[in-house]
Amino acid sequence: SGGATIFEIDDNKDIILPGSGAGIHLGVTSATASNLLDDYEEGTWTAGLGSYAGTPTIASANYTKIGRQVTATCSIALDGTSDASNWQITGLPFTSANFGTSVMGGFLTYSTTSSTQPIRVLVANNNTVCNVYGATGSAKTYNDLNNAGTFRFVIIYFSA
Repeated sequence: SGGATIFEIDDNKDIILPGSGAGIHLGVTSATASNLLDDYEEGTWTAGLGSYAGTPTIASANYTKIGRQVTATCSIALDGTSDASNWQITGLPFTSANFGTSVMGGFLTYSTTSSTQPIRVLVANNNTVCNVYGATGSAKTYNDLNNAGTFRFVIIYFSA
């Protein structure tokens, strides 16, 4: 009403929502800030390893962020350097939310490793790092999972 432009469709048939705070309200009868989809982004991130003494090969570090939910992936190959430091992935693309005791994390697949137990990847609260743990809750070291293995991670968490 009042002749205001609500949205625009460009030559590529993209819908453009003008102004700060613009977004899409889906499946609601009342449009409020808490049900506004106003953020979508995808790109690459600079993954790293905390305290690893060797030189890892890191590839396919991509992310998608929809609202506050972030899905980050990467592949990390260790070079065989013996290292008893705890596995830690650094450089997540967004700072994680602080949910207190809530767990945010992901999973990994790996090759050339002798570990037979389930592995957990847990994102630290209010941080850009995640740590790797075994089924019993103990931190895993680079040596525990084979310091010459290739690991592929999917990490899902909420941004701050």
